[in-house]
Amino acid sequence: MTPKLARNLSLVAFFALFLSCRPLLAAPDAKPPAPPSESTDFSDDAEVIYVEDIPADLPACMAKLDAMLSEKEKAYIRENDPILLHFSLGMWIRNEWGLWCDDEGVIPLVDYFRAHGIQHPDDMSGAILDCYAWHLRGGEVNYEAVLWLRAGNAPLDMDQAPETSEPASAPSPAESPASPSP
Repeated sequence: MTPKLARNLSLVAFFALFLSCRPLLAAPDAKPPAPPSESTDFSDDAEVIYVEDIPADLPACMAKLDAMLSEKEKAYIRENDPILLHFSLGMWIRNEWGLWCDDEGVIPLVDYFRAHGIQHPDDMSGAILDCYAWHLRGGEVNYEAVLWLRAGNAPLDMDQAPETSEPASAPSPAESPASPSP
């Protein structure tokens, strides 16, 4: 088959598909959606998350996730890499637990992560998911080590907690290597 013939057949197939979907695209009797009313009435079954319901630290996150997830969901997390949950459970955690909050003192969980050097909500939810997968697999979770790594620090022995989360001080001018003079 020549390239020109293949291209022509592809175009014919595309237009045949387009024409078959055209009735779905143009529904003349369809009415436009009604505009929202001025007074929006939220239903009683709408879920509202209160700050008091958001866990304040990693151990509390483990307990909250244990209480809310089904055994099937826990099995999936246990058997797979936590990164696969970034756009599902991870997104839910970021949005519903207020990890996007920039105001200090509003969401204790955000303050907890920032005190450990973790600034971005993706890293916060990643730490939660890493710890939760570890928790479900039956291991003792070393929260400090996970927080240390998620803050961008050098890897540690997972049995060793970091001594401090403060950055190392800059070398004094006497300790810094001499720069060549111009």
